[in-house]
Amino acid sequence: SFTACTLYSWSYLRATLNTSLFSWFYYEILENKLSTFFIPHQNEEQVFFAGNYQERIHSPIVTTGNELVGQQITDFSKRLDLDALYSYMFEVRESTENMLEQLSYDDLKRKIPEERKGYLESLDVVSKQENAIWLMDYWCRKDIRGLIQMPLSRHWIMHTEACLRIKDRIRS
Repeated sequence: SFTACTLYSWSYLRATLNTSLFSWFYYEILENKLSTFFIPHQNEEQVFFAGNYQERIHSPIVTTGNELVGQQITDFSKRLDLDALYSYMFEVRESTENMLEQLSYDDLKRKIPEERKGYLESLDVVSKQENAIWLMDYWCRKDIRGLIQMPLSRHWIMHTEACLRIKDRIRS
């Protein structure tokens, strides 16, 4: 499964570098994935909150992390507990797989209702800063299928490739 591939990529980077350098990338991916999948599932508590992961991974924020830039990303990454982040990743996988199993084919074509945007805003999972707030509109214009495709495919690939490029630069 694709989730297995993403877990492998995290394990590979974690093992080869043994550093927190890439932890922001994985935090941001997980938060985007959870926030995205949570849009159509209002009655369930997010893994991040239910599992007390903000405290467990030592995250100073509850947002997706898209508002962080440059040195902020480095400082954020150094704070995170990698073992707790890894545990979070496995819980996100389980939660995501449960949500996917509940979706019907007709659900995939359903657009996100406008009231869900207000609900998502109430969770404070997206920063109100200009370099992050666009995510709210992006997600809410998608249908369920589009929401699934982005965080479970292109989003992982984009960040994994960026991590590999950085790793190669560090080693050369």
